[in-house]
Amino acid sequence: MDKQIEEYVNELPAIDANIALNGKLELNHRDCYKQLVNTFYHKCYNLAENTYGIQKLQTFVNICEQMRDSSDAD
Repeated sequence: MDKQIEEYVNELPAIDANIALNGKLELNHRDCYKQLVNTFYHKCYNLAENTYGIQKLQTFVNICEQMRDSSDAD
């Protein structure tokens, strides 16, 4: 899971990968965050069955806080 998330983050344009993977940004863009978590849940991992993934949710916060448009969460 770590490798997949890191690869995903490194492919995102205009996102600082270091901040996305290691930062502790505050969640302000809730719509983006919900969209990204839902997409991850449906396309990658069921977080209810893989609790390790819950530890990675800060990465999604960090991604959304760097995005300009919430629709980019798709």
